[in-house]
Amino acid sequence: MPGYGHDIGGFAGPRPCPELFVRWVQNGIFHPRFCIHSWKKEGITEPWMYPEVLPIIRDAIHLRYKLLPYLYQLSYESHILGNPLIRPLFYEFQNDTKTFGLCFDFMLGPSLLVSSITEPNTYEKSVYLPGINEYWYDFWSHELFHGGQSISVQVPLSQHGAVFVRHGSIITMGKSMKYVGCEPDDLRILAIFPAICQESESVTTTTRLYEDDGLSNNGKKYILEITMNATADLIKLKLECFDNSFKPEFDKFLVRLPPAEKRRVECSSHIMVEVIEGYNISLT
Repeated sequence: MPGYGHDIGGFAGPRPCPELFVRWVQNGIFHPRFCIHSWKKEGITEPWMYPEVLPIIRDAIHLRYKLLPYLYQLSYESHILGNPLIRPLFYEFQNDTKTFGLCFDFMLGPSLLVSSITEPNTYEKSVYLPGINEYWYDFWSHELFHGGQSISVQVPLSQHGAVFVRHGSIITMGKSMKYVGCEPDDLRILAIFPAICQESESVTTTTRLYEDDGLSNNGKKYILEITMNATADLIKLKLECFDNSFKPEFDKFLVRLPPAEKRRVECSSHIMVEVIEGYNISLT
């Protein structure tokens, strides 16, 4: 069941308080199924039921829309290979025994580690970053941490959980809109989190972007393989199309890098690519 998710706010019973409703939404935006759905005698759960936190709820849903291309390619991977979208940490880090007892933090695909707040009046979280040979980028601040350690993270109510990106990852992102299909889906961002390399070391990672019309079952699709090779002083990107029987609405990619990244970037592609040195993820 790869399309896993909760009825956010709880299907039955009392409504959660404003703070825990925010935290529930912030967890749910990273699940394949994101649905605020309920049947309550006290009144159903609605995104706008607490005006004082509505801007935070709106920001979370904006981020959800921007992550849909990543979720969509994970869904295709699950269809082909059987990999779940939501994964326990030990699924990706079976040699790190410290992950075996971590039941609440999870991986979204191979790249995103999500650690949600589940208790009221909690604005700081201890997060274990797995893999002694791994590095992790803070999704919000882009600060870099070595794996194999627990760190303390500030998580204010306006921040959508403690989220980390595995080094060497490529997160495909789109734009926010009122609903899917509301406007042309003409933006694709490759958020690059390059591998941290020592001298003479070379690290290669590959991901596949999957696109189709989202409606029919005609077999037409667009599959783009993105390969990133990182060394201590150079990042090489190669974009190669394996199937273009479906033509997407976007005609170029924006490649975005963490602000502190100073390595030279080379890109081999017949597709139009624009590299932006440094970026910040906007939620509006």
